[in-house]
Amino acid sequence: MVAIFSVLRQRAAKACTHHTQARSSPHKTKRSVRRLTLCRLSARKGVGSVATIGTHCLLELYGCPLELLNDHDYVIETLRAAAERAGATWLSHASHQFTPQGVTAVGLLSESHISIHTWPEDGFATADVFTCGDVAMPQIACEILKEAFQCTRFEMKTINRSQNLFVDCQPLDTAMAPV
Repeated sequence: MVAIFSVLRQRAAKACTHHTQARSSPHKTKRSVRRLTLCRLSARKGVGSVATIGTHCLLELYGCPLELLNDHDYVIETLRAAAERAGATWLSHASHQFTPQGVTAVGLLSESHISIHTWPEDGFATADVFTCGDVAMPQIACEILKEAFQCTRFEMKTINRSQNLFVDCQPLDTAMAPV
């Protein structure tokens, strides 16, 4: 039993492996994969403990130059650079340039997402960066966004997601059994 929990602790160190687990075997049900994920969460901090699955940073940028906030290509390039420098894996993006001004963009990451909404007329932007696991560092992405958009003032809030999730792990073979 101790060996199983040791293996779970090692696996929990990898960021968001439950996404690949769900795709790797068609014989596992969503519920059984969720059980394995919950086991991994509890293995991170010990069986039956409070678990955190990721970090979500909410960022508000004030006093940004209009030209930067309204430059669609710059916004996308900046999101991508911020995500990658923070250790996240960029998969794709979706974006929209508004008329007469403003950009909304979201980057899809292996670890979750990064997004921004700009109001060039007010020199204002909001961004959020959510990464699951403990490999990517969303705070670093926020630092890069602050510098790149040359804000004169910012506010940032960091939230540990599912911090109050209480899980009780079952042995690996039971957790993987179809329900």
